[in-house]
Amino acid sequence: MDISEILSVLSRWVQVVAGILWIGMLYFFNFVNGPFAGTMDGDTKKKVVPELMPRALFWFRMGAVWTWGTGIILLFVVFYHGGLMYGEESTKEWGIGNTLLMLGLLIIAALVYDVLAKSPLGKNTKVWAAVGFVLVGALVYIMT
Repeated sequence: MDISEILSVLSRWVQVVAGILWIGMLYFFNFVNGPFAGTMDGDTKKKVVPELMPRALFWFRMGAVWTWGTGIILLFVVFYHGGLMYGEESTKEWGIGNTLLMLGLLIIAALVYDVLAKSPLGKNTKVWAAVGFVLVGALVYIMT
């Protein structure tokens, strides 16, 4: 078993566990804590919330970070390094330039999305959906 197979298996299991933690904490906040916090009186909230929320939010963030991080590792190991990008019979290779381009597009796309979502375009749902489809189509065209 080589290092890429070990990294692939380890990343998959860590991502599954972290994803379960992340979604479980999301359910906790939405379906358990929200309704329960509404039933507490002021004094109880002052005692429980400062003790509970930092711990719960820590695990929620860690679940999200580890799910995302292991997803990126799996993207590289399985998709790029594993030969799924071009196929087994292809003579093309995925180089560092392509990797940097994809990471750059990922970061730029997130920044463009953030700026546009906060602009007046983000206020109108139908216009925002149309802009989103155009942007995704443009990004797919650029990447291919």
